Amino acid sequence: MNERQRLETAVAMLEAQRELVGDAVTDAALAPMRATLARLQQHDQVLRQVTILFMDVVSSTALGQRLDPEDTHQLID
Repeated sequence: MNERQRLETAVAMLEAQRELVGDAVTDAALAPMRATLARLQQHDQVLRQVTILFMDVVSSTALGQRLDPEDTHQLID
C-alpha cells in the first residue's frame, strides 16, 4: 500500500467517524491529509504506451515551401 492509498484509507476512516467526533474535529484532522493528497495527485505520473509514426514523403519539403500550409496539408492528406 503506497502513501496515497494509506491517506485515502485514513480519510475514509475519519469520515466514517464524523458523527461520533463531530465536524470540527473531523475537518481539522482531515485538512492536512487532504492537502497532502492533493499534492500527491499533482505529481502522479501516468505511463502510457503510444505509437508514433514518422514518414518522409519525397520532395515534401520543397513542395511545402512553395504551397500554402493549408494546401500542403490537403495534398498530404
